[in-house]
Amino acid sequence: MNTLRISHISEIKTNKEKLWKVISKSGNLNFCHPFCKENTVFKWGNSNSLDRIEYYSGLIYERCFFEWNDKLGYSLIIKKNNLSLAEVKWQIIPSKNDSCELLIQLDIIKNSLLKNYPNFLRWFIIKVIIKPKMKSYLKSVISGVGFYAETGIAVKKNQFGRNMIFS
Repeated sequence: MNTLRISHISEIKTNKEKLWKVISKSGNLNFCHPFCKENTVFKWGNSNSLDRIEYYSGLIYERCFFEWNDKLGYSLIIKKNNLSLAEVKWQIIPSKNDSCELLIQLDIIKNSLLKNYPNFLRWFIIKVIIKPKMKSYLKSVISGVGFYAETGIAVKKNQFGRNMIFS
């Protein structure tokens, strides 16, 4: 499988138990995701979890979880119309008693995402659009999770900046 890996890690000023409570809460994206218009949960709480995220831009994806490790993180597949677009890993990394790090790793399946583009355009699209926008996206999502975990206040639309794909 031809994938493009993009990741971001950032410190969250809360302990791993509280961070796990935030990211494992049913419908959590409604509170901590700055580009999420609606997070609809169909099944939740284990490796068979399934939900849908609708972005402010109108994009809608299903998240199909396949790995669930209590207090450590989870992994999922992003799908649109039964086509797998990416694999995503959320991982909590303990660092100190009162803080930890959150890593989100995104493996984009290039052939699925860019299948309608000629090969000569794929490199340009990846380098100029996908990589910088997805790196910014991951940074904003982790900032939203951190903000919600640290304050208990739900994030607002585009709170950490706009993103041309998801805003």
